[in-house]
Amino acid sequence: MALFELDNGRLVPAQFGREVPGGFTPDVLRAVRSQVLEIVARPLFPITWRNIHGGSAPSDLPRLTALDASGQVVAVEVVEELDADLLIDSLSRLADTAARSWVDLAREYPGDIEGFKVDWAQFRESMPPTTPNGPRLIIVAAAIEPEVRPALDVLASSGVEVHEMALRQMSNGRSFLDVSAVGPRTYGHRANLLVGDSNPVPEISGLAQKREVPAPRPRVVTDTSTRVAHEPLPARSDVVPEGSAPDVLERRVPHAPAHRSRSKSPFPSRLERRTDTGSIRIPARVDEGPEALAMVSKMVGRPTPLVLDPRFGLTVRAELGTTGLIRTAAGQFNDPTLALQAVGYGGEDGWASWHLGDVYGPTLAEAIAEINAAAR
Repeated sequence: MALFELDNGRLVPAQFGREVPGGFTPDVLRAVRSQVLEIVARPLFPITWRNIHGGSAPSDLPRLTALDASGQVVAVEVVEELDADLLIDSLSRLADTAARSWVDLAREYPGDIEGFKVDWAQFRESMPPTTPNGPRLIIVAAAIEPEVRPALDVLASSGVEVHEMALRQMSNGRSFLDVSAVGPRTYGHRANLLVGDSNPVPEISGLAQKREVPAPRPRVVTDTSTRVAHEPLPARSDVVPEGSAPDVLERRVPHAPAHRSRSKSPFPSRLERRTDTGSIRIPARVDEGPEALAMVSKMVGRPTPLVLDPRFGLTVRAELGTTGLIRTAAGQFNDPTLALQAVGYGGEDGWASWHLGDVYGPTLAEAIAEINAAAR
């Protein structure tokens, strides 16, 4: 749940307490594993937390083996520190797990193979008819080695998603977990599915039989005291016109409701900007232009995804770099309107169309308004 502070009639992302260095004890990491599917916000079908790597793994850390709605094997790991050795080992173990058959995976599921088939069918029925491919490896880390960070942007296109955690504590002793994705959350790889493309809903070969599906039976995957529950996605509500291409169906974004909760934006709150000890100088007023775009990127302090407003009907993604340039598939631009025109939408105001973070984040125009308000 995103939290906001009410500042002069506007809601801005809130950040409470102070960061606690070294606060990720084994108990905290165990709690994160128990709810990791909620933290990464991806619908996955959990199979087991047992390390089913065939070789001699150098680490005894538990890892979740799961399936996404397309039938792709996904590994989820929660680690205290992500370094190069751990990253290479995780990729190696993922390749070994993904090579296993459906029967092998079903045998790792709590219960029997029949229960696996029933629960998998129920999970697939709760998903949209066409599901885009997601990441193959998801790592949630309390710390990331500096030499690993440059490789994460490259690995993102190969299906590797990394989340970084920070533990914050308030003066009254309450603790909060701050989780943010590292790098882009877009994937252009071809999934290594366990079934052929002609069968969108995979079944276990030689074991699938036509029969009625009984009422849902809740099943839990455990890692000692760890529990991961199924989390079906809400049913899709958008209507696709006749003749729509399959790729359009995958990229359509449902119309946002009138009253919606905005997700956490990477744009810092006004309170954070007041208490920032850095050397960012806010001019008296910033007008829309390259200087304003550079100021927004400095305030954010890291590469930030830009998402096109859902009124355009399709999800178009770009990234605002730390130097104030917008990177798209068509090139780099220091003008949001030109960047919008380059992706096929001419005649629109780019400042009011690009959102920071996701479709619920502030637009670039709103970010400039916040900077000007803070300078008063």
